[in-house]
Amino acid sequence: MAASCSRDSGSDSTVIPQGGWKKLSDSVFEVFRPSEGYIDLEIVFLHGFQSKSDTDSYYRTWMKADGSANWLDTLLAESFPRARILSVSYDSSLITTPCTGREDMYLLGESLVQSLVDLAGVGRTCPVVLVGHCLGGMVLKKIALWAESFANQERSGRSFSRPYESFLKNVKGAFFLSTPNLGANVPTKHMVNQGGPLLKNLELLGTESARINAEFAKLLRRWKWITHGVFAANGTETKNILHYSDDIGGTDSESDSAPQYLSIVPEASARPDMDAFGVIAGVDHFTICQSSDSFAHLISFLTKIKEEEESNAVQLQQSFNLHPKILDLDQRVESVITQLQLKKAEPLGLALVGIDGIGKSTLAKQVMITIRPQFEYICLVELENVDRSRKRQLERLVAKNLLYSSGRSVGIDEGQQPWVHIRGKKVLMVVDDVNSKDEISQLFRMDWCGGGSRLIITSNRQYWRPEFTVYQVPVLSGRSSYDLLANLCR
Repeated sequence: MAASCSRDSGSDSTVIPQGGWKKLSDSVFEVFRPSEGYIDLEIVFLHGFQSKSDTDSYYRTWMKADGSANWLDTLLAESFPRARILSVSYDSSLITTPCTGREDMYLLGESLVQSLVDLAGVGRTCPVVLVGHCLGGMVLKKIALWAESFANQERSGRSFSRPYESFLKNVKGAFFLSTPNLGANVPTKHMVNQGGPLLKNLELLGTESARINAEFAKLLRRWKWITHGVFAANGTETKNILHYSDDIGGTDSESDSAPQYLSIVPEASARPDMDAFGVIAGVDHFTICQSSDSFAHLISFLTKIKEEEESNAVQLQQSFNLHPKILDLDQRVESVITQLQLKKAEPLGLALVGIDGIGKSTLAKQVMITIRPQFEYICLVELENVDRSRKRQLERLVAKNLLYSSGRSVGIDEGQQPWVHIRGKKVLMVVDDVNSKDEISQLFRMDWCGGGSRLIITSNRQYWRPEFTVYQVPVLSGRSSYDLLANLCR
């Protein structure tokens, strides 16, 4: 009789927990997202290896030690209420059966990065942090390497590669829990004939893991990601590593023998390529994912990344002469972001229209700061006190103010055309104080840029070309008007 499969690709047998968890694809579950408003951080979790088929590891791995709740949709969601939290499910069984344990790291990484980037849309709108436990940390690395491979594929065209470029640019860091960078101490005496393809990625000083680590270390430097690792101080009871009786025919004498403990991932294997590292006391290889101390390290890491992003935003605010405490601004920013239709692939223009002094410029600048992670380049052009009839002067203004989305200057040489840098790229440009459509046509054309580019203009004119969506900027409240005036007088 043929064996029945308890798990296969696309199977509906995968356990979906009650609550807000939403299945986005066969591999990706959305744990939490803000009920309204923008998302300022995406956190992606990848569980570790299993000794047998297990369809709920993506959920069960991150349960609290007492089983009362899941860390992801409680403490983490409460600590980062504007974050989008996702958990990845994959066949991580080390034992080969007719239905499980047949995943290859190469194909697994390719499949998962497509599920995350193409299907779940991770990395398009905000900073991203990847979190991996055990084997999940190695899968995390392979996902990153596949993303870079896709980003570099010219044969498929820019429309294919751009989401992967955005993903790599927006990933700010990776958090590893007892990841076997140099291999793991996994009992293999029962696996001679039943070990699956993923097992070779756990070999101590194995060639496969060495290759992945070397390539990932280069990727970290190229994309300036930061890393943090934690390590389980206690050994793990071997019976918890492999369920002999369930999977590989263990004997009664083995189960009756005195408990044996093993450090699955040695500290020396967990430390490489970590910018920061911590040892979690009182936990083993599996319970490290249930420890409040582990999540304290993670929350500290996420907070550091958010603070760095906020620092970049503050620097931009200062360079734009913006005051961060103007009331009523957040709601207006969200309204403008909705009008920009950021999910649409074609370039779009938006005109912020209103009387002088209503706060159009302030609103446009704050929108740029908020959504800049979604773009490759940003540029603010202020036309006040500029000779608008001189095209060359306008081009120099663009060249001077063209920034990478991080806020760093592109540094265009004197005499070089700025359009050379942005042709085919995803660009966000804000042009302030526009009087006529001719000023736009000689300054900027949407077809110079790549898909998803956005042009925001501010003007007191009420009528614009059909390709522009018009947003009537509402009058500020009394307190907000005072704050805006105080900001302009600084």
